Amino acid sequence: MEYPKVCLRRGEEAGVLKGQRLIYDNELDWADDICTDGCVVDVLDSRQRFAARGFFNSASRLAVRVLTRDEDEPIDRAFFVRRIEAAWRARQALGFSDSCRVVFGESDGLPGLTVDKFADCLSFQIACLGLERWKPELISILAELFAPRGIYERDDLPVREKEGLPQIKACVYGAVPEELVIREHDADMLVSIANGQKTGHFLDQQENRGRLKPYAPGQDVLDLCCCTGGFSIHAALYGAKSVEAVDVSEDALALVRRNAALNGVQDIVTTTCANVFDLARQYVREGRQYGLVVCDPPAFAKSRKALENAYRGYKELNLQCMKLVKPGGYLVSCSCSQFMTPELFLRMLREAAQDAGLPVAAVFAISMYCIQGFAGYPLTAICLKREAQKLLKEAREGHPEGGAVVDSRRVMADAMALPENEKRGILAVPDAWNTPFFVLLKLALVGWLALVIGILTGVSGAIWALVLGVIFCRLGFLEPDVLSKTGSKDLLFFTLIMFVYSGLADCTPALLFDLIGPMLILLVIGLCGMGIMAFIVGKILKISPWLGYANCLTALYGFPFDAIMTEKICHDEGANKEEVDYLMSRLFPSMIVGGFVTVTITSVVLAGIFVKFL
Repeated sequence: MEYPKVCLRRGEEAGVLKGQRLIYDNELDWADDICTDGCVVDVLDSRQRFAARGFFNSASRLAVRVLTRDEDEPIDRAFFVRRIEAAWRARQALGFSDSCRVVFGESDGLPGLTVDKFADCLSFQIACLGLERWKPELISILAELFAPRGIYERDDLPVREKEGLPQIKACVYGAVPEELVIREHDADMLVSIANGQKTGHFLDQQENRGRLKPYAPGQDVLDLCCCTGGFSIHAALYGAKSVEAVDVSEDALALVRRNAALNGVQDIVTTTCANVFDLARQYVREGRQYGLVVCDPPAFAKSRKALENAYRGYKELNLQCMKLVKPGGYLVSCSCSQFMTPELFLRMLREAAQDAGLPVAAVFAISMYCIQGFAGYPLTAICLKREAQKLLKEAREGHPEGGAVVDSRRVMADAMALPENEKRGILAVPDAWNTPFFVLLKLALVGWLALVIGILTGVSGAIWALVLGVIFCRLGFLEPDVLSKTGSKDLLFFTLIMFVYSGLADCTPALLFDLIGPMLILLVIGLCGMGIMAFIVGKILKISPWLGYANCLTALYGFPFDAIMTEKICHDEGANKEEVDYLMSRLFPSMIVGGFVTVTITSVVLAGIFVKFL
């Protein structure tokens, strides 16, 4: 069959060849005189070769909506049957059967067409003139394929006016009840196909509503732009402690309350009729915080011209939402604006996070990590030097405190080594198998297992990695000091350092200048507190104040710097090998243990403090 022709401008072919389904009027060079609005046309590239076939409309900025790139595929009834059948099979393959979006427009090769299935009823929307001409045929195909109780046309879209089409709301096949109940995951939802938003209910979000399950238990939830309460009801059913559903439409909130009662969660779900921008700012001023905030606003960018203002709107709303999320909580942020690309949306979220002050906390923590050593190293050196001098004086006078000299390195090695009969656990593999690749593969497997358990339990995967590492080492599956044996320790350490210091990417001289004062104050307070605790604990445990303070100071830098510094002080103060060994036996074990213990405890405490400020 011959179709009228339109031709692309030179340089505009790439998008179509890559799968672009929408061709704008400024991308066309010319069109046949016989082209009429709504007709099917063949799209040619600048060399007059076939590129695609689709619906044409000179009155719309979307001049061509591409249907196929197969030159041998005609646009007839069989074409639409194949596309709708394929779309339905794709939904069924994902486990949908009762209620779902059957046709996702251009994603299913039918640009401008949306079809939703609500139990035994269908609702559709047509957004282009070409499909409008096929509407009777499309209704017939839907009736034939699904045998529904009724089909409702929800063509009350403002975008239809740009296509020269009227807005229509009508039952076009069978009978559609005023309301019906559909099953969505674990919830029963009341739907009004005739009066609900879009096609009656936002079925395109039902997968995301199901994903709330691991995040909702025990949380206070704020659902902004809740519409009929899909997210709210699911959060309540998934164990939320409380849910506040917010929308500007009282009619929508009335349906939320009915849905809550239908699912028996009316005591958990409350409703608030308000402008979400104003309410979010008010709640921030009041200091309210939630464990889970859902933000699913309507489309802010309905055209490219509106994108700049929409970007600012999304950023402002998400900024307030981030401030409303309590430490350790979650933000679910959505956008249904087609011009708000995923890349642009992520950039907006990053900027909102920056404005919310989160990078400031990160820069503060990393900067503190960088400068605290400048105080910790010299103070530790002074303390160790004083302690070493005291110990040597006692030893030289013939009454050393603590007894005979021991080889500290051998003691430490013996303490860390497994007994001979425990070196090979029940999961140990033959030594011949323990190549660097296989050893790292075992380590990766344990890491993956820790990650999975962390997701299932809600406990950090890093904690599970520590626990499983100890267990599998004892069972013989993992080798002690596995990173050193495989030659990967330095690489991993470098990667870790790069990850830690990546937080300084947002640091500016002005920001650092603002943080210097608070950092110095916190450092002075910390050093004074360490000194007081070292004195008190030292008295209780009968430990020298100098050694006690040196142990406390290891919290500022940890291992291996404590070991390096201790060994250097012992060699500097000892007059001979015997005195060096004596000092090492008295100082080295204590500093090593202190380096591990203080860093761990301090990290946990400081993490808890910082989280409160985020």
